Amino acid sequence: MKPAPERVRSVLVAYEASREGGAALSYALDIARAAGATLTVASVAPQQRTDVGCAHCRASARAWNEQLRLLAHERLSKAAKTIGDSPAVHYLAACGPECQVLAQAARQHEADIVVVPWRRAERLRRVVRLSLASRRTSGCEDPGR
Repeated sequence: MKPAPERVRSVLVAYEASREGGAALSYALDIARAAGATLTVASVAPQQRTDVGCAHCRASARAWNEQLRLLAHERLSKAAKTIGDSPAVHYLAACGPECQVLAQAARQHEADIVVVPWRRAERLRRVVRLSLASRRTSGCEDPGR
């Protein structure tokens, strides 16, 4: 069900380089175009902690984090090629826990709608089983509150 276009001013989409990510991008683009809204395409690069472990482990984590940031930028380049030139599209490569980063981006860009790629139910069950402590640590609020 699509929202009423006259109420939508800003759409945020979490983009990933997958079939589901492409579908989410296409859906968000359709909504933004129909409403004349801005579209923010976000690619999230999860990050490993670099303040724990031995010097070798910290250096490896920094190198891995850099690779994840490069991948996020590559995903945004792919999204830009899919969308084409449009002044109403913004691109955001963000680092950190996906839930926290997307919530922050939605607030920052005043998104009326957030579109995320479809996930298999098994992944969703694992996410739901996360303990309350780990959700709070990642910056996500408890949905039951």
